[in-house]
Amino acid sequence: MALLDRSSLGPLTFAGFGHHVDWTRWDRRWPWGGEGKGAYTIGDDGSLCAYLASAVTVRDGTACLTARPATPADGDRAWGMPYVSALLSSFRCFKQTYGYFEVRARFPRGRGLHPGIGLYRNPDASVEDEIDLVETIGEDSQGAFISLHYGAGAHDSVSQQVRAYDTAARMVTHGLLWTPKTLTWFQNDLQVGASVPTHASQHDPMSLIINLGVGGDWAGPPDPKAFPAHLLVEGVRAYALKA
Repeated sequence: MALLDRSSLGPLTFAGFGHHVDWTRWDRRWPWGGEGKGAYTIGDDGSLCAYLASAVTVRDGTACLTARPATPADGDRAWGMPYVSALLSSFRCFKQTYGYFEVRARFPRGRGLHPGIGLYRNPDASVEDEIDLVETIGEDSQGAFISLHYGAGAHDSVSQQVRAYDTAARMVTHGLLWTPKTLTWFQNDLQVGASVPTHASQHDPMSLIINLGVGGDWAGPPDPKAFPAHLLVEGVRAYALKA
C-alpha cells in the first residue's frame, strides 16, 4: 500500500492536544440531544454508558478518556446507566470540507469496549452522514474498522476491516484523506484498505468526534475486568487540501 505524501497536503487548519490544550475548541458531550439525556447517552444501539466531562483528563498534553462502572457519587450525571465514559467533539468550533484529518491515539482493549474516531456532518443523531477514521470492538484491537455511512438503511454504508497496527499496544496515527472524489485511510502514514468514492452526501463540512463507547449491539456486554479503560489522545490535526 502507498505511503501518505505529506508534501501534497495544504496548510494546517486545526490542532489539538500536545503541548497546549484549549478547551474552548472541544465539547465533552454529544452535539445533539439538547441539554437532556440525549446529549450524554446513545439511545438507539443498546449502549450502556453516560458521558461525563470529568471523565476526560489531561496530563502532559495527552488527553485520557476513561470508562468505568458508575458509582453513587456520579448521581444524576450517570442518567441511570451502569457505566460512565468520555468523548471529545469539535462541533462547536471546527468544521471542514475535504482535507487530511489525523488523530494519534492509543485505544483500550476489552470485551464490550467500542472506541472510535469519526467525522460527522450534522449535529442530529438521526442523520447518518459519518466517516469513521477507525473503530475497534472488544478484545480485537488489531482488527480496525474503517467506514463511511450515508443513510439509515442497512446497506447505506461501506465498511472494511484492516489489520495493520495493534491500536492498544502503542500510539497509532489514524488518518483520513478526504477529497471531492475519494476517501483514503492511513495508519502511521501507511495506506490501509482500499480507497472508496466520496458519497454524494459527503461534500459538506464535517466535525470530529472521539468516543470511548461501552456495550451496545455491536460491542456486546462488557467484561468487568476491562475497567477502568483508557483511550489516550496525543494529538489531533487537520490540513486543507493543497490548492
